[in-house]
Amino acid sequence: MSVFVKLESLHELYDETAIIELQGNLECRSNSKLVSQFIGDLYFKSQSDGSVLPVLIIGHHILNGRIQNLDHPLIVMKQEKENTDNLTYKIKTIVTKKISFKIRPKPIIVNN
Repeated sequence: MSVFVKLESLHELYDETAIIELQGNLECRSNSKLVSQFIGDLYFKSQSDGSVLPVLIIGHHILNGRIQNLDHPLIVMKQEKENTDNLTYKIKTIVTKKISFKIRPKPIIVNN
């Protein structure tokens, strides 16, 4: 499953798009497809050294990740028909980063 996320860039001229990489499977309780479904909340926590730590909360689980540059950038394209004979592809964005969550999720426990 590929999930693309718009990142707010440090540059005001453009935004970046990243792909999220998860280890394991995401399953829906109702056995429906995850297309256009709310999965969780993605936050970016600032560190004291100036770096950013991505945090993903899915249900009662929290995942800490890291942002990495892709070795080979990906292009996201959309197929468009100009007429019956020709197909064209429009480049929507270039993906240069991935947000990877490789560590097992930790349960969120609330003390009352």
